[in-house]
Amino acid sequence: GNCDAGCVAPNASFASATGNSITIQIIANGAEASWQVEYKSLEDTAWTLTGTVTGSPYTINGLNPGTGYQIRVGANCTDTVVFSTPFIAYTSCVAVVPPYSVSLTSTNPCWSSNYSSPNSTYGYNIYSDYYLISPEIAVPLDTIAVTINARTYSVGGTATGLQVMACDADGSNAVTVAICNVSNTAFEDVTVYLVDYTGTQNHFMIHNYDGGDVYVKAVSINYLPSCMPVSNITLDTATATTMTLHWQANSPVTNFIVNYRSFGATAWSFVNVASTSTTLTGLTASTNYEVQIISNCPDGTSMTSATELFATECVPMTVPYSQMYFLNLPACWSVNTVGHPNPSWDES
Repeated sequence: GNCDAGCVAPNASFASATGNSITIQIIANGAEASWQVEYKSLEDTAWTLTGTVTGSPYTINGLNPGTGYQIRVGANCTDTVVFSTPFIAYTSCVAVVPPYSVSLTSTNPCWSSNYSSPNSTYGYNIYSDYYLISPEIAVPLDTIAVTINARTYSVGGTATGLQVMACDADGSNAVTVAICNVSNTAFEDVTVYLVDYTGTQNHFMIHNYDGGDVYVKAVSINYLPSCMPVSNITLDTATATTMTLHWQANSPVTNFIVNYRSFGATAWSFVNVASTSTTLTGLTASTNYEVQIISNCPDGTSMTSATELFATECVPMTVPYSQMYFLNLPACWSVNTVGHPNPSWDES
């Protein structure tokens, strides 16, 4: 197009949106006959050109649901293109179908939180009793796995407990489905499997329940794998030298491998088990043990459960007695918290 009295940027504004498109209004401020429309998501640095546009309103198609975009419109003049100031518009939220992933380093209208706006580097800071609520999930919650990309707040921070809870769109009627811990100060993926949910709600909440700070940078939702880790590992009885455990199998298995070690040890002992219960023998009294269970599935794949902590029966101490350190409270010791509700102690 030609600009007869200089090249002036047009006025561009949001008109409407669907899950995959944004429609804009364009008003010329010069004599140009066409425009260039460009857009980019809030996560991107490079602009995408839609082509030459000659009419208004104009619809940008092929966008992602629930996503923010910067949009600008340029007047095509004789020797140059002059762009309007970019504005931000969002596509509409639609029910999520796996596989799905989203970056949470910028505001997403389909995800809501009762605490903070997202940070461009760290995502959402979910502190204390705060939470992040998903958009509607289009498939039953008991068919999905949720992977949370998260980290603890500061160097030296302790593990932060997160609950994944089925809930209504506003977070009400929340029911705990799975629990996980975030323990690293570098971002890591933590996956929970919602196979145990028996309700009909179609949103989930990522909820901080133990008071530590944690950043959530991204979330992925996928269908459950064919080979599932076990859940609900439970200590039935414990003696000074044995522990009897049972668990829930969540997929067909060939056998289980039960790994166990005293807390703080590096090497695992293990037993092969054909059923969903076993008794570990030859243990040490008054000792915490870490336990994890590997499911070996008929298709040749395997999945490892979360690590659980159980203790053998407490027995009277014999003297002389020594305890190397109290970096973690040993089995059979207790803490008087009167006047000190948050006791802590350091290795020395």
